[in-house]
Amino acid sequence: MFKKFSLAGAGAFSSLVLPVLALAAPTPTGVSTTYINSILNAVESTLKALVPLLISIAFVILLIYIVRYIWGGADGKDASRSGIVWSIIALAVMLSIWGLVGLVQNIAGVSNSSTPATPPTLPPVPAIQS
Repeated sequence: MFKKFSLAGAGAFSSLVLPVLALAAPTPTGVSTTYINSILNAVESTLKALVPLLISIAFVILLIYIVRYIWGGADGKDASRSGIVWSIIALAVMLSIWGLVGLVQNIAGVSNSSTPATPPTLPPVPAIQS
């Protein structure tokens, strides 16, 4: 029963908030989007710092497994070997996704600036007089 309400609440929340966050819905006259722009700028700057940090952490983990493999005993060699393989796979996936995002940005002509696009303003609709 709780899952139905939480899914309905999440659906209502996302249908109301996500178009505004994506700047897909036109904003009413007089509504400022500077708050939304500041949120998007904060998220973007956090993600720009987070991706290299995650790649660095994965590389350090790879180095730890390599050291364990070299200096470890016979018991730890199998675990270290699988850790090295999975670390290399994780690094390859992270770097390839990061490269694909950059490639798509270049192909689409999207700039890598930190200011999101401003939504267009529409003229107000005149009232219908009967």
